Amino acid sequence: MPVQVLLVEDDTDLNWLLEQALRRAGYATATAANACEALAHIRTRSFAVALIDSNLPDQDGLRLAATIRRESPATAAILLSGQFECGDAAIQAALDDGLLAGFVTKPFRLDDLWHIVEHALAQRKEGCPADGPHPGR
Repeated sequence: MPVQVLLVEDDTDLNWLLEQALRRAGYATATAANACEALAHIRTRSFAVALIDSNLPDQDGLRLAATIRRESPATAAILLSGQFECGDAAIQAALDDGLLAGFVTKPFRLDDLWHIVEHALAQRKEGCPADGPHPGR
């Protein structure tokens, strides 16, 4: 059974591109253009990973990651951002607290994203999403 990934991205072109790339890489995907759609998916399906844009039209990505963590603790959240840098205090705190399993700065290479997704999946499999080094640092 393929790994379930939720992709939350309001840029329709990037959403489509990432969805196609995820499927070609063997992941099963669901997409959402905003936090409301993402939460509807979270409440009806289980996801191993959620790739979350940091700047959604109805909510910021860190807040959505916190809601996903409460409602689906087994889902590893990875933030995608063109606004934040890895050294930003809010990102660092979210990584340190285990709220985020990873962080990717836009623009990014797909290989870098795959590495962070695989790392998050490995942590999830071990049952320790907040332990160990955090990719994207």
